[in-house]
Amino acid sequence: MNMRHFITILLCFGFLLWNPVFVESEEGSTESAQPHPDLSPAEVIRIQIEALGKNDSPHENAGIEIAFRFASPTNKQATGPLERFIQIARSPAYRPMLNHRGAEYSELQTRGDEAVQPLILTTKAGEQIGYTFFLSKQRGGPFDACWMTDGVIRFNVPQHETHPPLQTI
Repeated sequence: MNMRHFITILLCFGFLLWNPVFVESEEGSTESAQPHPDLSPAEVIRIQIEALGKNDSPHENAGIEIAFRFASPTNKQATGPLERFIQIARSPAYRPMLNHRGAEYSELQTRGDEAVQPLILTTKAGEQIGYTFFLSKQRGGPFDACWMTDGVIRFNVPQHETHPPLQTI
């Protein structure tokens, strides 16, 4: 390994250790996550999905609160305040996001200051449900240059039917 490569790795590792943008607690929670210009659209989405996956840890609706932090000002105008956002997140359309078992991410698509991310969640019951996240990079104000969520739309995913094994004749 050449010296330049070694220094690059060292700098990246140091950045991860000392970067205050996204500090994990000892349990590895996303509790302290806040919008920040250094976060990519993919990171913003993953923070929200991970938080919603353990929604009631460390307290009730903690995951929903984190998702609300990353809602764009325009989104908050339509879905806020937090109490209303919690009701929306607990509605039938979005409830499957809470305490889900896993997530599969499709390719993130960005065009200028907009990003779209389809993903499929596996619910507690084992059902697969799709959501598409729409983000934009904010311009001006307290969240200047931060990627934030403008909206999330649910889509249906064909469920795999189970068939008995085929018999060899």
